[in-house]
Amino acid sequence: MLVAAVGLGFGIRYARSGDSATNAGAGATASGKSGFSASAGTSGNSATTNDGTTKPSAALVRQLYGDDSLNVSWVSLTTSGQTAVAFASDFTLDGRSATDEGGHLVMTSRGGQWQKLPNAVITTQSECSALMQLGSKEAVDASAVMNQKFCDPEVVYRLVSTAELNTAGLGALHITKAVDELSTTQLLPSDLSGSCTRSTPPYSSYSGFVPDIWTKDGTVQAFTVEGGSNRTRSGAGIGTSLARLTQIYGTKLTDVTSAYPYEAVEKALAISADGSEMDFLVSGGDVTKIIVRNSSFSTSQC
Repeated sequence: MLVAAVGLGFGIRYARSGDSATNAGAGATASGKSGFSASAGTSGNSATTNDGTTKPSAALVRQLYGDDSLNVSWVSLTTSGQTAVAFASDFTLDGRSATDEGGHLVMTSRGGQWQKLPNAVITTQSECSALMQLGSKEAVDASAVMNQKFCDPEVVYRLVSTAELNTAGLGALHITKAVDELSTTQLLPSDLSGSCTRSTPPYSSYSGFVPDIWTKDGTVQAFTVEGGSNRTRSGAGIGTSLARLTQIYGTKLTDVTSAYPYEAVEKALAISADGSEMDFLVSGGDVTKIIVRNSSFSTSQC
């Protein structure tokens, strides 16, 4: 999910040793269009070949970023070959400084050349949102070649926060998803046991959006949505009135109020499909909470 929309899971993958870059000299840079920066006059030097296909050398990375002293440890390509990620240490580029663990530099192939991806000098996870310029699948793939999938938490959050609500879940966060497949996303704590557990996502961006996730036997059993702008295909979501909810789903709605004895709600109505369901909890005449769950699982279990 790390994403239903792109058909990928999330586990730890380290940079491959075969992706180490060579240490060659660098030349000048020239600005490209639309905020991208492409190298100039590199075709005659194999150390700085910039054809948008060959994996960028350390020398080309230094040239693109205009820093002859840049210590490039390695460069990796995504599966598509359209994105290159370099890892470097001890730098200050585009107003951002490497942490003690270093930082990632992201380049994309455009117009037959490698170019800097705008705002993609990545030293903290909050800066990973720049990867979304690549599109959902390529953003996931770019994170996959970073150290310990560094950008997974932010990329998955971006995908989950814009996903369509359905009875199976929200993109990477879906019912029966294996806990191990979410290990790099910070959706779940790293020390979960197989027993029934109610957890709060460690990644702070989920605060006020997805406050609770229930797991049992190594899989996601349920989660709560309390904020955000996610909607079902029919337009239901947080803030939808009871009248509108009834108008949208009519006789498809089942009263499950009795399943929530500890929730201060007026009514809980569910739509279900294929063994999972989406429960709309209504308070003050509007949907204030949505719980997506395995129909055989009760959130009161833990």
